[in-house]
Amino acid sequence: MKKRVEELFCDEMKSRVTLFTTWYKNSGSPDRGVGAVVLDGEIIYEANTDKWIKNGEENIERMEFIRLLQEYPNLSIQDALQSDVELVKGLALIDRRVGRRKLKTMDCQEFLNSDFLKILYEARCGEEGIGAMKRSW
Repeated sequence: MKKRVEELFCDEMKSRVTLFTTWYKNSGSPDRGVGAVVLDGEIIYEANTDKWIKNGEENIERMEFIRLLQEYPNLSIQDALQSDVELVKGLALIDRRVGRRKLKTMDCQEFLNSDFLKILYEARCGEEGIGAMKRSW
């Protein structure tokens, strides 16, 4: 699953972005654990069951993270870009099916409310040599 999704990353981002998931062996349940998106060695998105349980917030937990990764390769790029799920939209931003022309015409204002999306958008545009989005922040 990890390999299928990472193969969709554009060449410029393949060496920079990694997907990570693990479960807590001593927790008694394979449902408890962490899923993450890592950029340049730093976690920029985390689906952590324990934080979700502790905070009681509506965050994506690890099993949902895995389910979304399993479904992602089957989505059209248009559906992925229009998704309400932050993780799916973020993966679409670094997907090879989104070219330079599409990046240049995207409304970057929709990424302002999410640090995760903003970080990925800036990283991808930086790799593509598109610097105009900085003015929009």
